[in-house]
Amino acid sequence: AYADLMTGFGDKGQEIYQVLGNYSTSEDWGVRLGIKYEERDGTHENITDGTELNNREDLMVRLGVQNDWSDRLRTQILLQYGSSDSFYGVVPVDPDNRSNDVEIDQVEQNSRNDQDISNLRGALRLEYDLSDSLMLTSITSYFDSEAIGIPFDADTFTARVLEFEEPADFEYLSQEFRLNGQSDAFDWFIGASIRTEEVSTNTQLRYS
Repeated sequence: AYADLMTGFGDKGQEIYQVLGNYSTSEDWGVRLGIKYEERDGTHENITDGTELNNREDLMVRLGVQNDWSDRLRTQILLQYGSSDSFYGVVPVDPDNRSNDVEIDQVEQNSRNDQDISNLRGALRLEYDLSDSLMLTSITSYFDSEAIGIPFDADTFTARVLEFEEPADFEYLSQEFRLNGQSDAFDWFIGASIRTEEVSTNTQLRYS
């Protein structure tokens, strides 16, 4: 068993925590887990409603499992989840001194909803030795991503004049098969794969 912990701190309330661990009781199987969390205060204050812009609150969890069921069959499983909940705003620029725009800590923009982005990823890999010279591999992958509530102040005025929002959902599933062979003269492989994906968006452009 092995575990590692890392922490970090920065200005504007930035905090980072990361945990990485491995566990195995034999050479035939093992588990690996990684977790990372990061948060940070906003870089600018929206004086319209008192909220902070460009803050961060991110989470990533990753789990891997590898197992040798026999001398011929091996599997690898990967699961990964990530989420981000933040307020993103237009980065202000001082028209009199554009090189110092990062020093402007207060802006006037529309009040906005939380941004919420999440994604889930999974993969399963199987390897089976048909013989000493033939190996069959199957790889199944899945990915799903959702972006909810990301309003964009298109006019950058204090009043709500023009606002753009486009939540989106992306999902795909893929399957691949490979047959690898070898001989004294050369190595070869043949394969086939199929992939299906679906993307949906809901575009909203609001005028007040």
